[in-house]
Amino acid sequence: MTFPVSAAPLNAEWAIPLPPTLLERWLNRVHLTWPRAIVAAGAILLASLAGAVRADGMTLAEFIESGAWRVLFMPSIAMYCLIVYPMHMRARSAEAKAYRALVDLSDADYLRVLAMDPLLAPWRQWLALGLGFAFGVSGRLFSQSEGWLELYRALTNGLMWALVALSAAMSVGISPLLERLKPHGLRVNLFDPSFIQPAARLSLLPALAFAGGITISLLFIPIQDLLNPGNLIIYAVLVIVIVWVFYQAMKGTHRVMADAKLGELTFVRQMLAEVYGQLRLHPGQTAPNGLQPAVEEVRSWLVLEQRLQAVPEWPVDLRTVRNLLLSILVPIISVLARLVMENLF
Repeated sequence: MTFPVSAAPLNAEWAIPLPPTLLERWLNRVHLTWPRAIVAAGAILLASLAGAVRADGMTLAEFIESGAWRVLFMPSIAMYCLIVYPMHMRARSAEAKAYRALVDLSDADYLRVLAMDPLLAPWRQWLALGLGFAFGVSGRLFSQSEGWLELYRALTNGLMWALVALSAAMSVGISPLLERLKPHGLRVNLFDPSFIQPAARLSLLPALAFAGGITISLLFIPIQDLLNPGNLIIYAVLVIVIVWVFYQAMKGTHRVMADAKLGELTFVRQMLAEVYGQLRLHPGQTAPNGLQPAVEEVRSWLVLEQRLQAVPEWPVDLRTVRNLLLSILVPIISVLARLVMENLF
């Protein structure tokens, strides 16, 4: 069984060809690379904005002085989503490459498992895009403003929320690959957990992307509104969401590691119980040399048990925790920097 590859410029660098997502299929049809698609999208959004400003009879000075420039918030977030999206796909491919050696499957069967994720179904991605766009546009339906700039605001708001919804669905909604591989028998070496490093990076990426989006949004909020209690509550909730996104992304890997650790510990303790039972039933007769071989065996199993107990169950190291804390601090530092700059100038 074969699968169509994703956008060529990305998969040319990837060792594991993932089934293409909806956006990647669109790029394949129009023969665009991701960098060119991002540049083209940015050019279209800027040209449309310039046309809307001109159609409303505004000069550049009026556009800036009136605060209408904050309409750039929506296309900025949309462009940010387009930039982060291929990074997430690359991280998913690195994860797939790291897990390939954990299962005894043919290449075709392994690719079939990769394609089993229900969220990769086109209709689900269409649903995320549609709901996001409807939510974004509906937020501008009751606006009292009129004109081409307001139409631009409504459409880019819909585009922004459509891409945010799709990115969130692809980041958090995709079921962990390890869980899908688990029924095929995972060969997990708990003393060489290098396979979990791609999982840790993949879990951290949505949180970092979310923090980046929050930071961009802070640049467009009027300085007098930054310390508004309502806004502070909203951003406090968003910080909690960052941690929740990170936890949700790691939860599947944690379950696999915890199950593997429990299985190994159960086996070691069974062996300890057998050797201990021999010592109790036949003291001094476990071997021609007396108790020494049995004692050495017990010691070996006890050392192995201690090492297994020390194996972490979460794919988190100090670097990952540091990056997560940084993703939380960046929006806070951005607010403080804006307040300091406002007081100085």
